[in-house]
Amino acid sequence: MTRTRNFDSLEDYKRFLEKEKKCSTEIGRGGEGICYLSDSDNQVYKLITKYQLKYDIDKIITTSNTDVSQYIFPNELYAVDDQMVGYRTRYIEERNLFDIKTIDISLFKDDSYFDIESFLTAYYEILKDTNKLATEGIAIHDLVLANLLFVGRHFYGIDTIGCDF
Repeated sequence: MTRTRNFDSLEDYKRFLEKEKKCSTEIGRGGEGICYLSDSDNQVYKLITKYQLKYDIDKIITTSNTDVSQYIFPNELYAVDDQMVGYRTRYIEERNLFDIKTIDISLFKDDSYFDIESFLTAYYEILKDTNKLATEGIAIHDLVLANLLFVGRHFYGIDTIGCDF
């Protein structure tokens, strides 16, 4: 797998998202850009829209740098003229439990979705991966509640693009 794929222009990258990857479903929008779910491979593709952000592509942590299951790192980076314009990552099918704008209180009434034992199990799993990243010298940034998913028995840290060595 290639770590970085280069495009001739931002428009070429947008065409790639639309035509090749069939990214028609927007699943999230944040301060850096827009995430789409691909109909062709069920992966998440991010389009960075905050162009003043300058990422050093060589310092971005991807799945080729570390092996943890509770943090969702990019699989592939996309660039135009050595400037990152997006990336691909695996999709975790779940709403953000902690997002106050979308919280569904009924989730807490059903013990099959949320119970304290599952919550603690998930906490210790992500703590183990956090410690592993720390021993590898990887700094975690922007792990705010909006970037933390709770899926039954697992926490997942998403939007990890700011993590670095």
